[in-house]
Amino acid sequence: MFAQRAIALVLIATLAGCTSEPAKPAAAGTPPPTTPPAAAPDANVATFTVQGNDAMQYDVKQIDVKVGQRVRITLKNVGALPKAAMGHNLVVLRKGVTLDQFVAKVMAPLGTPENEYLPEAAKKDVLAHTKQLGPGESDSIEFTAPGLPAELVYVCTFPGHFAIMNGKISVK
Repeated sequence: MFAQRAIALVLIATLAGCTSEPAKPAAAGTPPPTTPPAAAPDANVATFTVQGNDAMQYDVKQIDVKVGQRVRITLKNVGALPKAAMGHNLVVLRKGVTLDQFVAKVMAPLGTPENEYLPEAAKKDVLAHTKQLGPGESDSIEFTAPGLPAELVYVCTFPGHFAIMNGKISVK
């Protein structure tokens, strides 16, 4: 009885994987299915990747761009600690906004986990920002550099990070 069932299962499996008809070609005029090509990088956009780690550090402290250039920055949290303990974001401040001025607007009790440590009132000083990221997460921002030479500041607004987790964007 066991041998008959085993033979029947092998026969069913074999027949299920086979067809008596050859595969049909696509209808005339119908192109075969393809995967869409990946978007080509835009030569007019300066692209940068910045990593944030568990030592509260960005691996890139200086970014140089041209006046009026489109800029894309991807932040990657390469740390292992949980987001609640060591989340990171990247906030680019508008021209003329200093780190000291801005930090006073995002410190507790204004900055909270609910607003990702970026209160609505502080956003008027922000050119672009990523979301708060946990380990292994990434987010990208895109903006246009100012039309005149400037030095912009970028910073992580997670509590206590701003003092050492910041950098500059030099617009020339």
